[in-house]
Amino acid sequence: MCKECDWKQFIRQAEDLLSEIEGIPEKGADFAASVRLKVEGMKDWAEENSHVTEKMETSLENIREGVAKWLR
Repeated sequence: MCKECDWKQFIRQAEDLLSEIEGIPEKGADFAASVRLKVEGMKDWAEENSHVTEKMETSLENIREGVAKWLR
């Protein structure tokens, strides 16, 4: 994949994750709200800068794993 495309893929992944967050049960509402803010912030930054850092990619993956635990 081209390096300049990475940020576009990151945005798609962030949008997918934001959709998944909707399925978190009410007892995880605080977690869901916190995660939503973090993911939206990273997504917005990537869109504004047409760039994504390795740290952002790692963070998104870690968040995805946390969300998956809530959805089990």
